[in-house]
Amino acid sequence: MTSARGHLVLVVGPSVAGKDTLIDFARAQLQSDPDFHFARRVITVVHHSDFDSLEVAG
Repeated sequence: MTSARGHLVLVVGPSVAGKDTLIDFARAQLQSDPDFHFARRVITVVHHSDFDSLEVAG
C-alpha cells in the first residue's frame, strides 16, 4: 500500500451559514478532476429527509 499526500479541507460553521451551498459549488466545479474527493455527509442531529442521520447515544 502506498501513502498519498494531500490536503483535507473541512467546512464548518453554524446552521444555515451556507456550508452545503459552498460544498455543492465546489463539487460541481471539481467533478472532472480525479484529484478531488468529497466525503459523504452524515448529519448527527435532528433527522432531515435530505440527509442520512446518525443517532448518537449519550
